[in-house]
Amino acid sequence: MEWSLPRVNYCRCCQGLYQNFYICPYHNKVLANYMHDFDVVLLEDETGGYVAIVPALPGCHTQGDTLAEVMENAKEAIDLYLETLTAAEKKDLLKGKVVGIQKVKVLA
Repeated sequence: MEWSLPRVNYCRCCQGLYQNFYICPYHNKVLANYMHDFDVVLLEDETGGYVAIVPALPGCHTQGDTLAEVMENAKEAIDLYLETLTAAEKKDLLKGKVVGIQKVKVLA
């Protein structure tokens, strides 16, 4: 299932996607002109629902009752997380990439 958005200009204020604008028509702010894909690890919550963890952003996680809700919450958590970063911090964090998730069997 693919959750990435097309390469369009994006307004963080109204969360609008504008293909033909470089300035948000509602807020008069310059739009981000790129999208970055983040890997999201989904876990079943023991009380029902799901938990989403974003490995590239330490401490960035959320939950939801359905897969659709947890993915929407993950998108919002990522947006909010990125807003707190300086340009240098953002550049460093966006370099990382999850290579894969492997299972390891141990006696428990």
